[in-house]
Amino acid sequence: MAGVAVATVVRSLGDLIGKQLYEEVSLLYGVKDEVEWIQRELLRIQCFLKDAEAIEKDNERVKNWIREVKEVASMAEDVVDTFNLEIEGRGTIRRGGFRGILNNYISIFKKPITRHKVGEKIQEIRLKIHEISESRSTYGMGNIDTGGEGKNYERQSLKEWRRSSPHIEEPDFVGFKEDIELLEARLLLREERRCVVSIIGMGGLGKTTLAKKLYNRVRNYFSCLAWIYISQEYVLEDLLQYIGKRVGLPDVMKMNQEELKEELYKFLTRRKYLIVLDDIWKTRTWDELQAALPDGFSGSRIIITTRNRDVAIHADARTPPHELHFLDEEESWELFSRKVFPNKEIDNSYCPPELQGLGRDIVAKCGGLPLALAVMGGLLLRKQKMVQAWKTVLQSMNWQLDQDDHSCMKILALSYNDLPDCLKSCFLYFGIFPEDHEICTSKLINMWVAEGFIKPRGQETLEDAAEDCLDEITRRSLIQSVTRRFDGRIKSCRIHDLLRDLSIS
Repeated sequence: MAGVAVATVVRSLGDLIGKQLYEEVSLLYGVKDEVEWIQRELLRIQCFLKDAEAIEKDNERVKNWIREVKEVASMAEDVVDTFNLEIEGRGTIRRGGFRGILNNYISIFKKPITRHKVGEKIQEIRLKIHEISESRSTYGMGNIDTGGEGKNYERQSLKEWRRSSPHIEEPDFVGFKEDIELLEARLLLREERRCVVSIIGMGGLGKTTLAKKLYNRVRNYFSCLAWIYISQEYVLEDLLQYIGKRVGLPDVMKMNQEELKEELYKFLTRRKYLIVLDDIWKTRTWDELQAALPDGFSGSRIIITTRNRDVAIHADARTPPHELHFLDEEESWELFSRKVFPNKEIDNSYCPPELQGLGRDIVAKCGGLPLALAVMGGLLLRKQKMVQAWKTVLQSMNWQLDQDDHSCMKILALSYNDLPDCLKSCFLYFGIFPEDHEICTSKLINMWVAEGFIKPRGQETLEDAAEDCLDEITRRSLIQSVTRRFDGRIKSCRIHDLLRDLSIS
């Protein structure tokens, strides 16, 4: 995640250059051109980093190169801090008063040394950036950014693995009994308008698994059926063609995108349909698809799974989104046990007593997340049922969850990758808090503002802008609100331990 560090420094340099006293201070230090050169070079490196980070895991040379980029970003941040202190000090002097005179007197003795050190530091940064740029060719990384092959392959591989189908149901379905009953009743409610039933929650919580259960339980009540997996990257015409095929629209391959929308709309207007849109990320996706999904007042239903609350509300403001919760301790233990001991009856004797404690510790570290429980259970299924083997797995859980090409951490990282750049620094900051810690919102907001993560937005205070950032990260299911104030604002929040691990990885 070096890209965030570089982006932060680039923004800080931009803010610095825009300050009223920057011209004077940079000329005083004799480094005006160098500071602006550093900003331009870091901006170029930032563009290259996105593709480099995609192949970092399997390439030691790229990993070392990214480490060097982080170091030079840290050095540049120190220079920005020095300039900001000098600008602030000169502003104080100009405002006059005893304090300003005293600061001016003290600075007489310090500035020659400071200027010399800043000059040395900037020359060191220039040299490091030159070496970093040169090493791209030396290490054979010169063409990573031309096509993004590594990144594209990784995305496509993960997308194919996650592609869902209603015909393949999860055999070890645990929990969600009340969720099924509530949502099934909502789908079969005698309401003629087209309703959108949204299932929201963080990655790996079981949204798709629950949607499959619902789809197969109520499908006989509808005359047209379709299940579409969407994901972050899609081709709209392909989605429309697939919907057309599934509902029985003839000649879909002969139509262009606009014809597909029009013909689907006409075809579905006369029918009661059930369509699942699995894994929607953007409100724009709904806007593009809904033109083909009419409200014919025939009792049609659409099921959406998404990590983003905004998508759910945008699709149907009249039907409240259904938010999934983590499994409780006993549900977590049951799911884990079904994966580790698939041929055993689930009772008190299926797990050897000497493994019970270690097993419970592993389950606790999964934090009620079904995906993590399934991954760890599947891993231990292949291990010997011995204390040392289980202890080794417990001690290396974070590493284990990140090993497979379709790992739990990669699926969780999709939510981070979807964040706007301005929110990535805010999310990564959660890594400074202890595990399972209830975080005071006002304290968090003050820390964000002090770190410079929040930028002014018109007449809005920085604190209000930070609160909006916190709300958006919450709506994207990356953190959970714990308590709220009387006006609905978040008072305290918590981050899942695995997402915290992601933020510090």
